[in-house]
Amino acid sequence: MRILYVITSFRIGGAERLTTNLLPLLKTAGIDVEVSVFDATPTQFLSEVESSGITIHKLGLGFKSMYNPLHIYRLRRLISKNKYDIIHTHNSSCQLFTAIATKISRTIPMLITTEHNTNNRRRYWKWYKTIDRWMYDQYDSIVCCSDSVKLNLEGSCIIKDNGKLHTISNGIEIPPSTIEHVNLTGRAVVMVSGFRPQKDHLTAVKAMAYLPDDVHLYFAGEGTTIESVKDFVTKSNLDSRIHFLGNVDNVSALFASARCALLSTHYEGMPLSIIEAMASGTPVIASAVPGVTEIVADAGLLFPESDPKAFAESILRVIDDSPERTRLIAAGLKRAANYDIKNTAKQYINLYTNLISKHK
Repeated sequence: MRILYVITSFRIGGAERLTTNLLPLLKTAGIDVEVSVFDATPTQFLSEVESSGITIHKLGLGFKSMYNPLHIYRLRRLISKNKYDIIHTHNSSCQLFTAIATKISRTIPMLITTEHNTNNRRRYWKWYKTIDRWMYDQYDSIVCCSDSVKLNLEGSCIIKDNGKLHTISNGIEIPPSTIEHVNLTGRAVVMVSGFRPQKDHLTAVKAMAYLPDDVHLYFAGEGTTIESVKDFVTKSNLDSRIHFLGNVDNVSALFASARCALLSTHYEGMPLSIIEAMASGTPVIASAVPGVTEIVADAGLLFPESDPKAFAESILRVIDDSPERTRLIAAGLKRAANYDIKNTAKQYINLYTNLISKHK
């Protein structure tokens, strides 16, 4: 079985983290797997994939944008040159560019894509629905990372054949019971998330105004909205209490060193960061939005979307030792155990095997 993964980059994010953890397991299972990446900017994730001995095709070299349509022609050459049984895509531009590239290539492998969010900007572009319908129609299977994502796609009227939809939860590498710690200032709270419009970093910043001065907020991640968030922090006179760490290599150590883990967001598919926090023995506080509520449930605290005061009140409930903090830590560890990446890999391998057997 020969599979090509196609992804935009290996920067911080759920799709990137899933792919980084999944690829070595597929290789260990005897699958000949390669990965094609549009933006090959060096990151910890990219380094981990390279060190596992997996072939990486860096298609975006020389391009300023990962959304450059010329990726289609580089994909076509790669697909035509190699006899892949399956191409598995992640993220929007990869979904569309791969669908087009396979149409104009000399070989036509089976196509699988994973949907990582309950929403995206394309859903608001009425003129784009025809393109979306055509694109999804090219895929043999569409994997949804949570039931919320599946329900959203089923109700979007852009999938002609709902029988293509499958739910496979994303997974994480369960960390050891003893995790190293890093030095953080004061009573530290942490949010690990890429900086993009989907995420609601500003509500986390605003919540700091309702918290004592010894509470410090640490943001881990990079992205397009980081400069605007930094500007807002400065205007709010919170520079001394809010810290920007950039991309972090050991997320588990960061979570384990904090009093609680935060996720302020507008929508999600299945946020791996809160599962990693639970697995690290750190209480989770997150926005009550689809894709989050089903994961957190009673294993964390949920607050109304974009409500900084309610956010701060939730933080105060768990930032110090209390029976509720103890309960949430235990519940989080139990919940995280359900999302072992090894189980995710088994489900994907079964899906690949079944698709190939049907097409023989």
